[in-house]
Amino acid sequence: MNQKILIIASALMLVSSAVTAEGLYGGVGLGWSDTQYTYIEKETGFGNLEIDYGASGPATSLFGGYRLNLNNDLLLAFEVNVALSSAKGEDKFEDFSFKSEQKAGYGIAALLGSRLGDNLIYGRLGYQMTAYEVTLSEPGFSESWKETHGGIRLGLGAELPLNDRVMLRLDWSRTWHSEETYLSEPGFSIAFEPEESLFQAALVLQY
Repeated sequence: MNQKILIIASALMLVSSAVTAEGLYGGVGLGWSDTQYTYIEKETGFGNLEIDYGASGPATSLFGGYRLNLNNDLLLAFEVNVALSSAKGEDKFEDFSFKSEQKAGYGIAALLGSRLGDNLIYGRLGYQMTAYEVTLSEPGFSESWKETHGGIRLGLGAELPLNDRVMLRLDWSRTWHSEETYLSEPGFSIAFEPEESLFQAALVLQY
């Protein structure tokens, strides 16, 4: 009986070591992006016109980082990522329409985590850069522009060990991107300000 208990305890320690081990890690994620856009039209003498609309679609990411054990309960990780999304959205105002499509992005983040049994729960604080393409159309006119938005990214997540080196990560985050001007003429401009909610499931490999 004592031998069985020792084997079980050793196995549990081996599994939990994936959550607490210091060192390099990397992973790949697949999920869903849901972005809320604010269309901002500024015209001298007429004030601002703001229209909210949404875009959504699948998203993938590659990420890697380094974990540090602060003590027996807390873990700090520094992480970089490259992201790609196919989120698209479209809206119309009178005879004017605008389409938005999310492109590639990249970012950095710090993750502060704590053990919960054999699992890890963590909070995320980072900065994300994301490219967007916007097409503005009306009868007799259509033009596209690309701009890169940066913003603070906050999130929560959990990692569940599958074995001593591989973990399943469930991650939710929200990024408040900057407002960027896409069209600027004397007395008139058009800008967009996106906010992205992203949920991903990922496999993480501890090196």
